[in-house]
Amino acid sequence: MIAFLSRIIADFLCRKNAIPDDNKEICAYGYEVLFFNLLNAPVIFFLGILLDKLIYSIVFFLIFAVLRQYCGGFHAKNTIVCTFTYIISYLFIVLLAGFDAISEIYTFSVCKWWCYSIIVLTSQNNNKSL
Repeated sequence: MIAFLSRIIADFLCRKNAIPDDNKEICAYGYEVLFFNLLNAPVIFFLGILLDKLIYSIVFFLIFAVLRQYCGGFHAKNTIVCTFTYIISYLFIVLLAGFDAISEIYTFSVCKWWCYSIIVLTSQNNNKSL
């Protein structure tokens, strides 16, 4: 559905000569990523409200968006697997960071380890340079 809508927008922009035909696929992919992120944000924020961790959710969303922009990321075969992986990552970080018994230093270390792991795991992406 998201891919279909993205292709329609890219076709429309090509017909209006807003983008060249050579860039139609790139434009469609860009809109697909944009729509996917716009759909994932409410899911994360809803989970944050549900878990009473909205501030953690906002921080996670901002850090994850920047990290993914510069490092690439895990490329799932479909959007369902991608969304599931995203939610699992969110729950792992937010629930670990939310334990009151864990000191702030430990929480920071876990978040730093997670960010480092993501960078190492995504460093093989040939389309993004670190």
